[in-house]
Amino acid sequence: MTEQRLSLPAVDLLAALGLPLTAMVNQRVPKKMLAENGAPTMSDRKLIQDYIEEVKWVAALKPANVGVPDYKDEQRTYLELAVLCVTLRKGGQLDPKSAKVSRIAELIHRSIPYPVFLVLDDGDNRIVSLAHIRRPLPD
Repeated sequence: MTEQRLSLPAVDLLAALGLPLTAMVNQRVPKKMLAENGAPTMSDRKLIQDYIEEVKWVAALKPANVGVPDYKDEQRTYLELAVLCVTLRKGGQLDPKSAKVSRIAELIHRSIPYPVFLVLDDGDNRIVSLAHIRRPLPD
């Protein structure tokens, strides 16, 4: 997982991506769904409830709406790229070296079955987080 701290407002950052209108989803993702699908422990569920204000699914980039073919190899399959923006509760807790912020990003990446371009925003700072999705290895 790669993270980079940014001073550009999240709205401007997402606008700079030039996402096509056909890819836009702009739907709120309930924290309850994230907690149920991506939080294996009670402390992870508490982390989601205490630190996340809102999760928004901004766009779904697919071959049909961006003109880029899907990609497959022995380890990875990229059929779609989800673009999400997570608004964290106010308080300046967005430190990229924070274990809590890293854990929130990890939980979100694990809960979504596609690669995710994730923007974490606490109002003062932004972090972009990206991670590869690998196929499960056979037992």
